[in-house]
Amino acid sequence: MKPFLKTAIKAALLGGSTLAVTVVSASNKELLETLYENGGLNKAQYEKLLKQETEKEATMAPMNNDFMKKLEWATRIKVKGDVRFRYENVQANTLKKDRERIRARLAFLGKVNDEVDAEVRIATGSSNDRRSTNQSLGGTFTKKDLWLDRAYIDWHPNWAYGAHAYFGKMKQIWYKESDLIWDNDINPEGIAVKYTHEFADTGLELTAIGGYYILEDSVDGDGNVFQFSGDMDMLHAGLSAHMEFNDMISASLGYNAYLYDDEDGNDGLGDLGDKGNSSNQKFSIHEITGSTTIKTDLLPITFYGQYVHNSVARSNLDNGWLMGVKTKYKAFKASYDYRSMQRDFAPGVFIDSDFNGGNTGARGHKIKLAYAISKNFSIGGAYFAAERFDHNDPARNYDTFQLDLKAKF
Repeated sequence: MKPFLKTAIKAALLGGSTLAVTVVSASNKELLETLYENGGLNKAQYEKLLKQETEKEATMAPMNNDFMKKLEWATRIKVKGDVRFRYENVQANTLKKDRERIRARLAFLGKVNDEVDAEVRIATGSSNDRRSTNQSLGGTFTKKDLWLDRAYIDWHPNWAYGAHAYFGKMKQIWYKESDLIWDNDINPEGIAVKYTHEFADTGLELTAIGGYYILEDSVDGDGNVFQFSGDMDMLHAGLSAHMEFNDMISASLGYNAYLYDDEDGNDGLGDLGDKGNSSNQKFSIHEITGSTTIKTDLLPITFYGQYVHNSVARSNLDNGWLMGVKTKYKAFKASYDYRSMQRDFAPGVFIDSDFNGGNTGARGHKIKLAYAISKNFSIGGAYFAAERFDHNDPARNYDTFQLDLKAKF
């Protein structure tokens, strides 16, 4: 029998036995009291038996306390995950591709204490693909890889209510409405702080965010191996507001700045100038994004939009934008957006990997529809109709269809 299984059985038996003894002891005291009141026991007999029951309780108390202390850790850890099966079809001129893919993710969320939380998540994928946790089926039944997807500490001290400090490889904490410039599978690495303040009785909530993220270590070629000045990094600053006007209407508005340092495209400076970007490209990204939600008796509707500008692009192809709408009705969810991405509007290596094969220099439609078959089990489809455009190359279509079956636990 495996050690973990043995431990689990012993814990269950010990927990059951200690609980049983406690219940029996309480019942015995009630019985003794009833017998004494009805004259079934004289005072000396009652006091003697009551003393024995009390001594038995005192003997079991340390065992109960020790067991509860050992079991307490389990109440501070939450485990969740999901498994997805995907069929994907790609049509792009001469490129015609069908494949089946899987994704598996398992996260452990721990409550360290009242001020500190931590998350560790593993996922399928490959070490050189930051934008995807998919793995294609094939390879004559070879095993699939698992990687560290997230590992971070969330410190939210009681003396700074509304503030969080994040350390490690973390989830995206900035305000976003779409995956136009950040694929949902990207988990940035570094240090970030976030502060949220709710204005009482106004419906207004403001959030300020700042972060320092490491992209590459020591890339400037000047020998600054152990200095931050030699690293390629990204500084982030963001401010967002959310307003609940009434029970029917709410809106959000946000601004984000992503400032990249030492990424001029030379050898050894990473691969930010890739996935459709012009060569030797620079990036300083400014984003305005927002949404409005209207809740009706029939269904809620959310309209959202996004505008992105690269203020230091070495070309005039420096803008991107998106407009979309989403809703849900009972077990159905649906969304649609139209997006346009010039070649150098943002680093191509971070944008949505599904639209246009994960490359910039395209515009087109994204349509999604999902249906919840039962609790935590759903089926969904997505269609990406991209038209590639560039100042040198003729436009061509890049169409992708995906069908997903997803189970969450």
